[in-house]
Amino acid sequence: MHVLLFANCITPACQARRRNARYDSPAGRKKVLLLADYLSVLGHSVEIHSPSYSKLRDPAWTEQFLPSVSVCHAPSFAVAGWAPARQKRAAGYFEDLVRQHAGRPDVLVIGYNFHREYAAALLCAARECRLKTILEYEDGLYLDRDWQNPAGRALEHSVYSTVNGAIVVTPALAARIREVAAHPPPILIQQGLPDLRLLSLQPDRPPPEDRRLLFAGNFGRDQGFGQLCQWIEHLPETMTLDITGRAGPVETQALQQVLAHRPRARFHGFLDQDTFEDKMDAADACLLLHNPTSPYSHTQFPSKFFDYLSRNKRIVTAPDPRLDSFRHLPHLIVVDDFPHGLEYLPERLRRAPPPDDCAVLALGESLRHHLGEFLAKI
Repeated sequence: MHVLLFANCITPACQARRRNARYDSPAGRKKVLLLADYLSVLGHSVEIHSPSYSKLRDPAWTEQFLPSVSVCHAPSFAVAGWAPARQKRAAGYFEDLVRQHAGRPDVLVIGYNFHREYAAALLCAARECRLKTILEYEDGLYLDRDWQNPAGRALEHSVYSTVNGAIVVTPALAARIREVAAHPPPILIQQGLPDLRLLSLQPDRPPPEDRRLLFAGNFGRDQGFGQLCQWIEHLPETMTLDITGRAGPVETQALQQVLAHRPRARFHGFLDQDTFEDKMDAADACLLLHNPTSPYSHTQFPSKFFDYLSRNKRIVTAPDPRLDSFRHLPHLIVVDDFPHGLEYLPERLRRAPPPDDCAVLALGESLRHHLGEFLAKI
């Protein structure tokens, strides 16, 4: 099968050509490339078509990532920086790409979320070109204010009702599709994918200790900023916490105030790749956050979970229902009595078995198998 995957995949090479850092999404890029990698292992060839979001009028150009995986960066679509115009041009470009494959039974079209430019490709493929289509849904886009209008709801309904299948990260997203779609498609719930290539590159390390925690990623209020403050407040005396990543200016300023009296926790901001790798290697365990009061907590899955697994790292977290199906993994340590149970965390880390890369490998192979079975049904 030849897969046309429409998704935001701003690579470093693309970012250099754009001459600006806007629309960069490392986490999203990893997800897209991992999905393409798993599809290639299953025997499919993959073309990723990504908007360049450039203010330059460059022609389309292609990067080759694997023998059967390429990323085609679409031409510049910016018109005075106005996003709707950019999306409209991207939609037309992607529709033309789909039409080149009209009627081919060996072509599958996958759209990442139902953003306008990707939705246009999905709807054109299904309605006009008679191609099989899948919606890959990663977040609660329908909760965003920009989509809570008649046009956004109509597009959501059209995509849900038209695609031949959907891959979602939480049961809440599956329920949303079944609620909105006139005829709900088959749905695969798959929270993410571990990077087995990255796992194979991990060096042999001595057993982790119980001293250094690392948090990396977005720590905005919807992502668990309040919980991060509790981790800092109740951090055991024998442990240090390194914090990397970013949030909005309000959360960043509030974090600096919390850290003023907690010298064992340090905020490093957004790090370059080499410095980040050094921090990651030094960490004995990595931290996941959760905000149970945010509606997005039901429609998103923490992608860092699979990043940490791919590096064979221990993962510590407060109770999070999204992680219940992974409690069997030796990597995961849940502090059930959070935050007071943190005083026992060093002892739990000492007693816990070392991370087992075989468990991650088995998980990746199982997820790949389920993905293959789902595609065969489509």
